[in-house]
Amino acid sequence: MILIRNLTKLVNYEPLFQNINLTIHRGDRIGIVGPNGAGKSTLLKMIANMEFPDSGGIILEKERVGYLEQVIPHEEQKQTVRNYLQSYRPYEIDATLSQVGLPTLDTQLAIILLSGGQKTRLALAKLLLEHPTTLLLDEPTNHLDAGGIQFLEKLVREFSGAVVIVSHDRAFLNKCVNAIVEFDMQSKNINEYTGNYDAYLEERTIRHARTEELYKVQETKKKHMEAKLKEMQILGARDMLDGKVIRAWKKRMDREIYSQGIARPQHNVAIKNLRFEGNTHSGKLIAGFVETTKRLGDSLLLDKVSFEIRGSEHILLEGNNGSGKTTIAKLLTGTLLPDSGEVKIGESSRIGYFDQEHNTLSPEHTVEQEIFSSLGSKMQTDNIRSFLARYGFYDADRHKRIEQLSSGEQVRLMLAKLVHEQFELLILDEPTNHLDIQAREIIERSLKSYCGAMLIISHDHYFTKQIGVDRTLRLENKTISEIKTSL
Repeated sequence: MILIRNLTKLVNYEPLFQNINLTIHRGDRIGIVGPNGAGKSTLLKMIANMEFPDSGGIILEKERVGYLEQVIPHEEQKQTVRNYLQSYRPYEIDATLSQVGLPTLDTQLAIILLSGGQKTRLALAKLLLEHPTTLLLDEPTNHLDAGGIQFLEKLVREFSGAVVIVSHDRAFLNKCVNAIVEFDMQSKNINEYTGNYDAYLEERTIRHARTEELYKVQETKKKHMEAKLKEMQILGARDMLDGKVIRAWKKRMDREIYSQGIARPQHNVAIKNLRFEGNTHSGKLIAGFVETTKRLGDSLLLDKVSFEIRGSEHILLEGNNGSGKTTIAKLLTGTLLPDSGEVKIGESSRIGYFDQEHNTLSPEHTVEQEIFSSLGSKMQTDNIRSFLARYGFYDADRHKRIEQLSSGEQVRLMLAKLVHEQFELLILDEPTNHLDIQAREIIERSLKSYCGAMLIISHDHYFTKQIGVDRTLRLENKTISEIKTSL
């Protein structure tokens, strides 16, 4: 059992969250949701004893906690897989790598050379080698393919201890959790719900409607009592009413209104008015491969692959981790060159690329410098503040370096750069990783109405179902085939 009592964390002397109370029992499957920046990951790190509260405490009763970070720290990625796992017995390492779906992984490879999904599986392997009694998983489905997510779902369901999951993957939460803890930016506290994600949404809607109604009743009563007070004060000024009556009325207002004030429910949205601009060319060849082959080192990734993207098609590219989906994206953008065959780009076709590793951002740039370097003369100094505010970056954020931003903040900045341009083709490589659910819903609505062509690489089935796709291509065994069934 884990007992969290009156937990408070301050950032720049302001509460990130305050007076949180939560009990985690063995067997619990808890999903933690809420906006980016609300303190979800901070709570996990406190339970794992990696960060410390400003007040309150956490009691672990006979629990050994295992913590899965969102990403393997950059310095650790310079190691080989073998060195990363060197503190464990060789036979355990081999068995666990096989368990997480990496039975043939070359352990002499540097971690930085692995795909995003392989890195997540590797971090899971290290976590399991620690034999924890409680699992803390921070965005565990990021970068995982369908097979990896199925393995993770099975692991969560069968684990004997408690599992606490910070996730914005709605389909995963629906399958894996029996309780939701919501971080509330307004109260700086948490709200608890029973059931999976869909049950949480339903109950949350009911609670918000109830609170909205109570707020309206309160405001009506408040206006009535304040008007009555003004009448009393006028009469008191004319010596027509005893001051004791006025003081008694003020005390009643304090007791019935001010001390029990009901705050109006608010929706904290980091991204506002998101709209992708695109050009539509019915039937025009936008991009494609012709008998394209690509090797990375000694590995053959793509073998005479051919496909086309035309007009305003929205195409989903599926495939296992490490199969070469990101390589296809990089070939289309010119970041990589084919070994043989051809990469065709249609006449005047402009391509926008969302890179899942965020390598299109310059770590040494500030937020403001990154926008100016990308958009140049299109962005005037006097409107940079309002532009960045649309993506959740305010005055204090403008001069932050990219390397200081959270993963979610980096995603929002990359989207800001893409939205301000008009492209014939958007290539989106895992665009929802690190984004909170509200931001995902906003992007879904925007992409659903996007009129240009789109190539989407995503394992978030909830997301791809919402935006709708025209075709699904499957990358398997070094080649591409089309899946006829639609989402």
